[in-house]
Amino acid sequence: MLSLSVGKSESLTATVSPINATNKKVNWVSSNTSIATVDGNGKVTAVALGSATITATTEDGGFEATCSVTVSTTPSYTLLITTTGEGSVEIDPLGSEFLEGTSVTLNAIAGEGYSFVKWTGDLSGSEILATIVMDSNKEINAVFEEAPEGCPNPISIGLTHKYDGVGEFCWVTDEDISNVNSWNVSKLEINGVDFTNTWSNSMPAKVDGKYVIQYVGEYAWSHAEIIGGIKSTFESNTTTDAKELLDSEIKLYPNPASSEVTVFGVSSVKLVKLVTASGQMVFKRSMNGESSLVIPLDAYGNGMYFISFVNVDGTSTTKKLLIK
Repeated sequence: MLSLSVGKSESLTATVSPINATNKKVNWVSSNTSIATVDGNGKVTAVALGSATITATTEDGGFEATCSVTVSTTPSYTLLITTTGEGSVEIDPLGSEFLEGTSVTLNAIAGEGYSFVKWTGDLSGSEILATIVMDSNKEINAVFEEAPEGCPNPISIGLTHKYDGVGEFCWVTDEDISNVNSWNVSKLEINGVDFTNTWSNSMPAKVDGKYVIQYVGEYAWSHAEIIGGIKSTFESNTTTDAKELLDSEIKLYPNPASSEVTVFGVSSVKLVKLVTASGQMVFKRSMNGESSLVIPLDAYGNGMYFISFVNVDGTSTTKKLLIK
């Protein structure tokens, strides 16, 4: 589905299969040219209020694909995504122009040997998955940096960060650490300093403005927590409280899981995504008030995954899932 305001344009792309087809030409037609027109290259232009259907028909075989177009007076805004370093950004829903009030999810995917560090421009933070609301034209840059030595694919985290269970991970953050605590872990190092199974508020110096945290846990009861600096503003505390409430309501069972996992406590969640440890989104589901969700897992390999939840009020949280 494509939403445009009057006078705006957006290009559609038709993919012809198989990839080695000799004739990939398609013809574009609008069901109502008084509402929206389309040229021979799939460029759709909004003419007047209403709805139309754009149809692409293959010249060879007459196969069809359609896209619904809604033309509205609601203002639309442009979204420009750029990257620094090796990496890419997935946008959901796809597009570069969105109607006012549209929620857009961004997923930062680091290239080989790089890690995602942060968002800059009209978005801040270091979470791999971020959701924005289009209320103005936005320019957002995803910053990727070469992974630290000995830590080939670090996962960017925000603080405070807690983890329980089996796994071997490398995390990276540019935020300040207030203190760290761990128990029943085989290894917990921060910038090469050992914090295994201890509490400490004495942190080493940052390296290139970052902390690199290496975690190894062999038991379900292995635990590590990296506590960020205390936020003092009412707004920050309010956001943290809402996020902690969302986090406490959501439960995964079983975890570890094999064929499927059931997520409970998601009645206020609008979007659920399953992401690999390297940041690749492999599952997405929009929610409509359901209290639980079953996620099939047979198609995914063993390892650590992250389930991201975006609430209807814009707050978000992430749960860790071990597939074995």
